[in-house]
This record gives sequence, structure tokens and C-alpha cells, in this order.
Amino acid sequence: MTSIGIGQPELPAVEAIRRKVVRAYDQARVLADAETAYVDAEPSPYRVRRAIKTDFTEHVYYLQLDVPIPLDFSILLGEIVYNLRSALDQCIFQLALDRTGVEKDTTMFPVFSSPGEYRRKGAWRIKFIGDGPRTLIESLQPYPNRSLPIHYSLFDLNNLANADKHRAVHLWGLSFVFGEMEVATGARVDPTGFGEVLYDGAEIFRVFPETPTNEMQVRRSVLAAVSIKNPTAAGRGVSTNLWDLIADVRTLVNSLLDALGAQNDPIVIGWPLHGSNAPRHCLTRQAGV
Repeated sequence: MTSIGIGQPELPAVEAIRRKVVRAYDQARVLADAETAYVDAEPSPYRVRRAIKTDFTEHVYYLQLDVPIPLDFSILLGEIVYNLRSALDQCIFQLALDRTGVEKDTTMFPVFSSPGEYRRKGAWRIKFIGDGPRTLIESLQPYPNRSLPIHYSLFDLNNLANADKHRAVHLWGLSFVFGEMEVATGARVDPTGFGEVLYDGAEIFRVFPETPTNEMQVRRSVLAAVSIKNPTAAGRGVSTNLWDLIADVRTLVNSLLDALGAQNDPIVIGWPLHGSNAPRHCLTRQAGV
């Protein structure tokens, strides 16, 4: 790679960064379509089965996957988070090249959850870029006292990318949202699995009849979504989704690249509104995991 003087990084390399984010979005659409096809398939790929306690005082309802969730969903997610994380790192490389005229091999986009870690491990990674992007990046570090959606997005992206790259793919399950549930008069419902990411054989809910019985009629309106757990985000919120994450990264990447040639200027960003898309997939955070 070459540069045409300070302030003029190689344009194809800059355009390639933007295209990485576009590619992530295209992959997410493929994933969303595949998930919709899975959940809406006829016959249904899953069912809810019931087990009754021997004294008839509890009716436990479990998830049964008749068709496993395709492993390709996990591979696609890995490709999405790789492109997003790589785009952020390459932004820093281009900013350093723009400012110094020299290719630096120590650059990366730092994401750390504590100020101490950021100072020790992250700040030096962006020492060659200008004040504008450097100040912005520090403000985006997902410290515990920071709770803007972009903080969650960067925290999630970094953890998802590290786990997929170094440990194992993220396995998908189903999460359920019950619009309405009707049971026999006097019966009590315990939604043990509501809001959780459930795998084959997992408990969804329990019903306690007013008097012991081996019969139980349950009418329910259910929305199922293909979801993954994000246990490293425990306690940092309730949920985020892939569309919001991509929108945040796209906004950040464009803002950083637009700073090329003017890195001393402050960067002010209008972040996209979260929840504007109704996702079939979500990254579920579980407090206390």
C-alpha cells in the first residue's frame, strides 16, 4: 500500500473499509432471511412438549427441536463480526497513515471496559492519530458508568469477535416472547424460560393448577426468534440486535474515515436510533450469567 502524501491515503483501501461494513450488512440480510425461513417453516422445526409431575401439581413445558438450527448461522455470524471489527481496526491504520505518512504496524481500534486497561493496553494503539478521532474513541470505551447504545454495541462486537476468533463459534438457540397466555382458572404460570436463549430440551415455562390434574389447556400467542447468548455482557442491559450493531459501526466507520485530512477537528456523531428494525435475531444479554 502507498500513500500520496500526508492527508491522502490510498483511496481504494479507504473504500474497501466502507465495503466491509456493506458486506456485513448484506451477510446479515442473508442470515435474517435464513432465520425467518427456519422459524416459519411448515411443519414447524420445533414444538413445545409437556411433562407432568407425578402428583399432577406441576406441568412443565419444554422446547423440542425436530430440526436443528443450521450451523451455517454460526459461520455467517462469525463473518459478519469479523468484517465489522476489521473495518474499525483498518480505520485506525488509515488515520495513522494519513497523519504520519508512514504505515504503522501497531495500530488497532481499542475496546476496553475499564479506564486502567485502556490506558495500559489501548491508548498507545491510537497514539499516531489526530486529536479528533482519539478523543472520540476514548469517549466510546464501554466503561461500567457509560450506557449509551454505542457503548453496548462496541462491547458486544469486541466480545463476539474475540470469542469467534479464539474460542468457538456462537451457537444459536430460540428465544420466546409470549403475547398472550390463557390457562385454566386459578392456575399459575411461572415463565422460567422467558427472555432466555433456549436450546433443545430446555424448559420454557411451568403451570401450577389450582387443584392437581393431569389435564391442562394452554392457549398462547408466541413469537420465536433465533438468538444467541452473550454471557460476557452480563448485567450491562437487556438486549441488543445485529441490525443496531451494524448501524452503529457503519456510522462510526464513516465518521472516522471522513476525518481523514482533518484530524484535529472534533468529531460529532448523530447515532442511529436503536430498535428501529424488528429483528429475527438478537444478542441476548443475561444479567447474572
